Amino acid sequence: MDYEEKKIVKPSWQFSTMLFIFMVLIVMKTIGVVDNAYDYWEDALYPIYLPLLLFSVVIDILAYCYAFLGIYKALQRKPYSISMLRLSVFYFLIQFCFNSMGKIGSVLPIHPYLFFPIILFLIIFLVYLFKSKSLREYIPKAERKFGIMGWFGILIYVLVASMYVWKISDDYQKNRNSMPLKSTEVALKKGEVTDGLIAYHPLDGWIADTIIGNEKDGYLRVYHTDSCHDILITSMNLDYQSRIDYYQILSECCMSQIPDTIGLIEVANESKFYNGGSYYLNTYAVGTSDSLTAYWTFSALIDSASHKAAALSNFQVSSYEKSHKMSEEFMKTVRFNLK
Repeated sequence: MDYEEKKIVKPSWQFSTMLFIFMVLIVMKTIGVVDNAYDYWEDALYPIYLPLLLFSVVIDILAYCYAFLGIYKALQRKPYSISMLRLSVFYFLIQFCFNSMGKIGSVLPIHPYLFFPIILFLIIFLVYLFKSKSLREYIPKAERKFGIMGWFGILIYVLVASMYVWKISDDYQKNRNSMPLKSTEVALKKGEVTDGLIAYHPLDGWIADTIIGNEKDGYLRVYHTDSCHDILITSMNLDYQSRIDYYQILSECCMSQIPDTIGLIEVANESKFYNGGSYYLNTYAVGTSDSLTAYWTFSALIDSASHKAAALSNFQVSSYEKSHKMSEEFMKTVRFNLK
C-alpha cells in the first residue's frame, strides 16, 4: 500500500509573532470597549446618546470577533483569511489613531506616546500582509480569495459609515431645533411664559419678582413663594456631551448665587429621564454643619432633541422636600419645541 506523505505547512515565526501581538490587541480592545461603554453610560447624558452608544459598541464587538476569527482562519490556511486580516488590521489602525487623540475605547492611559508603538506595529503588519514573500508561500496568492467573509468585513465598515451618518444627521437636526425664536413668534398656551428658547408655566403660588437680562443674552426670571425664595428660572443653549457639562453649569450658578465664604454640604442628588430629556437635581445645605441656614436646590432638564436646557434654583429654609417636588412639577411644564 502506498502512503502519500502530506506536507505540513507552518506559518513563519514573523507571521506567528504578529498574529500573537494582534490577538493581544484584540483582547485589550474588547475589555476596553466594555469598560469604557459602562463609564460613558454613567458619565454621559445617557438618555440622549444611548442608541448611538449601543450601536457603536455592537459594531466594535463584531469587528473584534471578526478579527479573532481572522487569526483562527489564518492558522488554518483558509484562502479568505488574509483579506479578513487586512480589513481587521486597518480597522484597528484607525481606532488606535483615534485613541491617541483621546477618544474612548482602550484600557491604556490616554497618552499619544504609548500608542505610537502600537500604531507603528499595525502599519508594519498591514504592509506585511500585502508584501510578504513568506506569507505568499504560506498561503499562495493564487489560492487566495475574498469570499463571503471578506464581504462581511466590508459590511462592518458600512455599519461604521452609517453610524457617522446617523451622528451627523442627529447633530444637524439638534442644531436646527436649538435655534432661538423671538418671543413674539412663539405660540404660547394659556399661562405660559417664554424667552425664545423654552416655554414654561409658572406654578401655582409663584409670585413674580423681577426679570434680569434681555432677549439676546438670555433672561433670568425671579419668583418666590411663602416657603421658597429666590426661585430663579433660566434657559441655556449649549452642546452638552457629558454629566460634567451639567456640573459646570451647577458650578457657575453656585458661584453667582452663593458667596465663597459660605460652605456647602451636598445632602441629595437625582438623575433620571424625565419629560423627554435628562433631569438632574442637587441639593446643598448652605452654611456649616453647626449652623445650617437654608437648603439650596439646583435642577436642570436637558432636552434630548436639541441643545437646550432649562434650569431652576431656589432656597428653602429648614427642609428641602418642597423644593424637590416643586422642581419636578416645574420641569413637567417645560416645553422645548416652540415651533
